[in-house]
Amino acid sequence: MPKPQKMTKLDKLAEAEWEAKMDTINKTYRDNITRSEETIQRLKNECISRERELEDRKTSFRMAQANLYEASKMTKVTDDDFSTIQFKLRKLSGKLANFTPISKPLFIATKQEVVDYFQKKWPRDKDRIAELFNLMPDDKMDYSIFSLLVERLIIEFIVNNVFLKKIHLDDKINNSFTALEKLFAGHDNWVKDLRLKCSRATVLLIKSNDPSTMSTIDAALKELLDGLLEELRHLFRCDEVLIERVSKLIEVAVDISLPIRGQDDLIEMVDLQFNDPIHDHQVKQQHSLSGNADSIFMGISPVFLAKSLSDENDMFEDDEEKAGSYRKDCTLVFKGKAICN
Repeated sequence: MPKPQKMTKLDKLAEAEWEAKMDTINKTYRDNITRSEETIQRLKNECISRERELEDRKTSFRMAQANLYEASKMTKVTDDDFSTIQFKLRKLSGKLANFTPISKPLFIATKQEVVDYFQKKWPRDKDRIAELFNLMPDDKMDYSIFSLLVERLIIEFIVNNVFLKKIHLDDKINNSFTALEKLFAGHDNWVKDLRLKCSRATVLLIKSNDPSTMSTIDAALKELLDGLLEELRHLFRCDEVLIERVSKLIEVAVDISLPIRGQDDLIEMVDLQFNDPIHDHQVKQQHSLSGNADSIFMGISPVFLAKSLSDENDMFEDDEEKAGSYRKDCTLVFKGKAICN
C-alpha cells in the first residue's frame, strides 16, 4: 500500500486558504439565513398586528353600525303614513287641477306663444305638443289641454325642487347627507337610518322655530316662489292674486316633503313616458286622442309608488290592482295623470 504523500507547504497554504474561504461563505450563508428568518418573523409579527388592527376596526365598525341602527330604527319623522300622504297629495292635485281654470282671467299669451313656450320647455315632446294644439283650427285653443300642460309644468317644478330634495329645503343639510350617502354606498340600512334621523331632526328644528332653520326655509320658499313665477310669467299676468295662489301651492307641496322623506320605504315618483302602457289602476286618463286608448301620449303628473307596504297600510290590495305596475315590486300610493293615445 502506497504511503500518503506528505503535504507540501504550498498545499497547506492552499488548504488553509480554502478553509478560510469556506468559513467566510458559511458565515455569510448563516448570516443571510439569520437575517431572512428575522425579516420573516418581523413580517409575520407585522401581519399579525395588522390583522388584529383590522379585526379591531371591524369590531368598532360593527358596533358603530349597531349603535346607529339602534338609535334610528324607531325614528318616526312625522305622524304621517301612506294614507295621510295620499290625502295630502290629493289636496295638492286638486289645487293644481283648479289653478289654470280659476286663473283664466290672467291668461295673457297667444296660442302660438303657448306652443312655442311648451315646445322650448319640453323639446322631446315638440311634435306631440304641436299635435295637441292643432286639434282646434286657427288661433282657437283648447283651454283644457293648456290647463293640463300648465299642471305638468307646476308639478314637474315641485317634484324637482321640493319632493326630490334629499331631506328638506336646507341645501347645507342636503349636501351633507349626499356626501354621507356616497360614503355609506352599499349600506342601505345605514343610509335609511341616517335619512330618517336627519328628517326627524329637521322636523324638531321647525317645530321649535329654530331661527337659523326658519331663516333658511324662508329664503328657500322665496326662491321657489320666484322660480315658479318666472316660468308662469310667460303665460299669465302675475298679479298679487296669482302670486298668492302659487305661494299656496308651494306651501302645500312643502308640507308633503318631509312626510315623503320620513317613511321607511322611500316613495318613488315615476314619470309617465310616451308609449308607456296604461295601467288603469295607477294612472288617471285626463284626455284621450282616441276612443280606445292603450298607451301614454304624454305624462302630466308622476305616479307615486312605494317599494313595499305592509298589509295593514296597503290601501290597494286586490287582484286588479296587482295587474301591473310602472315599477316592479312597488305598490301604488297615488295615481299619476296622463293624456292617452
